[in-house]
Amino acid sequence: MTRARDFANVISGNFDLPAGALDNAGGGGTSFITKTTSSSVASVSFDNLSTDFDSYVFDLDMHPVSDNVYLGVYLLNSSGSVISGSGNYGYQYFDEGTHTNQSSSGIIKICDAAIGFGAYEGVRAKLYLLGRNFTTTDNNQCPPVVVGQGLYSSSVGGIPADFVFAGNMLDDNAQTIRGIQFLFSSGNIYRSEISAYGMKLS
Repeated sequence: MTRARDFANVISGNFDLPAGALDNAGGGGTSFITKTTSSSVASVSFDNLSTDFDSYVFDLDMHPVSDNVYLGVYLLNSSGSVISGSGNYGYQYFDEGTHTNQSSSGIIKICDAAIGFGAYEGVRAKLYLLGRNFTTTDNNQCPPVVVGQGLYSSSVGGIPADFVFAGNMLDDNAQTIRGIQFLFSSGNIYRSEISAYGMKLS
């Protein structure tokens, strides 16, 4: 069994997982891995995701330093570097019932640029990363995908906006991944709390 300390390096916060966190993962089901808190950072990355899990779930509670921003997602390549640049991703989301899609992008955008930074504002979301163990040697697999849903409070106040989203690595640039990064479109993350879970299919 891979030990927890080999599982992830949360780059922005230098988080270490407790020894033995994966020892009782067993077969199938969802296993809690870690909960991290960060502040005054540009992004939060989970690197070296264990191949013991086929998929991951992230519970996000994030607060920006700027108004009118969106939450974005990058995948990390086999060296731990951000996969960016136009043509790497496609995404679509419904924000308050309005559909937005992009067939060629350098980032996975999961909601409108309307998240607020005031008191009790920010965003909460649940994101699933599917395809951690994708390899280019098997062309019968789909490249990695992120899907989920959430709510955010905007600078104009009122009822929080709801959204659902899906994003994927495009076939033309498909590659092995080993991690994921969360960030806002502008400014730092004032504070974030992210819980990570591993999911086994068998």
